[in-house]
Amino acid sequence: AEIQKEEKVKYFHGAKNEELLTFCNKEAHRFGAYIEDEAAFYLAESTEVDLRQISSEIEKASIYILPEKTIRLEHVQAVSPHFSQVSTLMEH
Repeated sequence: AEIQKEEKVKYFHGAKNEELLTFCNKEAHRFGAYIEDEAAFYLAESTEVDLRQISSEIEKASIYILPEKTIRLEHVQAVSPHFSQVSTLMEH
C-alpha cells in the first residue's frame, strides 16, 4: 500500500484551474480513460472539490463508459449526483 497525501485544491465556479484539471486527467488516465474539462469541473462542483470523491467518481464513470475511453459531462451526470440534488430531495 502506498499512502498518498492529497491536499484540497482551490476551485472557484467558472474559473479555469489547471491543478484540478491535471489531477482529474491523472486519475482518469489511471483508470484507462480521458476526462473532458467540463466533466472535471462538474465533479469539482458536485463534490465540493473532495479529491478522494472525485477520484471515486472518475473510476465509476470510466467503468460506465466502457468500451469508450472519453468521459464526457453527460456520463458524469448519469453516474454522479450533484450535491445540490440532495438539497432538492430534502425539500421534497
